[in-house]
Amino acid sequence: MTLAGNIEVSIRLKAQRGLEGGFNATAALIEEAIWRDYFHQLDWSQTISVELKGTGPESRSLWISRGPSQVFIPLTPSGNGKVEPTRTAPLTFAWRDSDGKTFSYSPKMTSAGLQLDASLEILPDFYLIPANQMVSATENANRFSTLSKTGRLKQFSEIFTKEYDWIEDISLETSAGQPVIHVLAKGMTQKIPLNIVSGGMSRVASILLILAASSKSVVLVDEMENGIYYSHHVSFWKSILNFCRQYDGQLFVTTHSEEWLEALIEASESKVDDISLWRIERTGNATSVIKQFSGEAFKLGIRSGGEVR
Repeated sequence: MTLAGNIEVSIRLKAQRGLEGGFNATAALIEEAIWRDYFHQLDWSQTISVELKGTGPESRSLWISRGPSQVFIPLTPSGNGKVEPTRTAPLTFAWRDSDGKTFSYSPKMTSAGLQLDASLEILPDFYLIPANQMVSATENANRFSTLSKTGRLKQFSEIFTKEYDWIEDISLETSAGQPVIHVLAKGMTQKIPLNIVSGGMSRVASILLILAASSKSVVLVDEMENGIYYSHHVSFWKSILNFCRQYDGQLFVTTHSEEWLEALIEASESKVDDISLWRIERTGNATSVIKQFSGEAFKLGIRSGGEVR
């Protein structure tokens, strides 16, 4: 959310966690259902503060605070002929970018629904790929087209078809008037949409396309190994590392898989100076602590058979 710069992302995160987007309650209860569980121990009298440190546009801060309670009394009656006042305590989302400029927005509960201000900030290329959702076929098609127009499609196509050698061709075609990436598999006479062939393959393509189409991008992927067959782990990591370094991208990946971490070290071929492991641990009083390990320490831990997850 800190990288996003707009309130709408907080709503989208609810959907990504499987929560329904429809509400039938008072403004105060809707506000609580959407945002209260973002606050530690549900105490939304305290301010959320997140600070990201870096050397570029990823150096950002976010504050989420809840103001004093307010009562809104409409000037016109509702559909049942009654004037129904609404009590709410508005939230404020404030972002500070790497240049020190602050952008502040507050969601508003109205009789027509939830109103969110549009972000005025020009944001760098930050992307989130959740574990339980696919990147849309339209987004993938747009990035595929960008690579084609800029003469950078050949590398992506070669890597992808080498990884999945039963694919003879990959191209952009229309499906019911919409551009969609299609593939031609061996033994087939017609191309079919990539997202129909395999969710894991579509996920792989999404990550590679984002890195290649947007240089200096920051990509966050939750459980990246989902849908990727184990025999592809090392070769896929090699492609990802190659794209990250070539297009100067940053990739943040979460995983519970020891095999996936072992494959990363094998794929790195001892070049680990640009790799870090961040592990979240719980202390005796249930406080979460984040520990960072260098690429070299990470590699030694893997090769010595230690538990690094």
